[in-house]
Amino acid sequence: MKCTYLYVNDVRITIIRKNIKHLYVAILPPDGWVRVTVPSFLGDTEVIRAVQSKINWIKAKQDRYVQQGREAEKTLEPGEELYYLGALYRLELVNGSGPPSVSISGDQTLVLRAKANAGFEQKARVLMRWYRAELHAIIITLIAKWESVMNLRVGSWGIKRMKTRWGSCNPSTKRIWLNLELIKKPIECIEYVVVHEIVHFLEASHNHVFKGHMDRLLPQWRSLRKTLNAFPLPVIMDGKT
Repeated sequence: MKCTYLYVNDVRITIIRKNIKHLYVAILPPDGWVRVTVPSFLGDTEVIRAVQSKINWIKAKQDRYVQQGREAEKTLEPGEELYYLGALYRLELVNGSGPPSVSISGDQTLVLRAKANAGFEQKARVLMRWYRAELHAIIITLIAKWESVMNLRVGSWGIKRMKTRWGSCNPSTKRIWLNLELIKKPIECIEYVVVHEIVHFLEASHNHVFKGHMDRLLPQWRSLRKTLNAFPLPVIMDGKT
């Protein structure tokens, strides 16, 4: 795989050459950077021509990212609002000497227990660990459900932080990765991403065959994708977990 860069109509393009048959253009968050995956044999002239034919669509997608709301920078101070499963929760801090933890209390309140002198990074680590555990429990249930529905087996899966994708998979090994940020989205949107990645076991590209499987298995998938992508772009807290 070879990665190069060029400009087309003042738009910076990242070109990735791989052993594939077709050219694919992707406009990726958070800033709308353009990734063009092309067959290894395709020259720059052909790539430029293909990108120019889509330039209006590319710029429209980039404008959408620029205009899309972004989460405010987090301080993890009392009263701050945090997303969890598509809803906003008010943060309450509780000082204590026991193990740090996070829990849901009452009416949309997220309680973070930590030592009185805990700094931002310490609180962020506690929150990220809780987010990860919550997402892990949800995904276990969803994968079991869809393995049964599709009569397929997921070889392995994991959760990690991704900058440009909600999920990814390797169809040959049947390994799935899911973005930790999904825990902030409605559970129906998490399910959409899980189904999307498992369907890639049946069809690697996003062609009509892939869309046909999605239409059959999850008819509302386009609406769920729209809902997922309409949420404010996330702020990555440096909890590193």
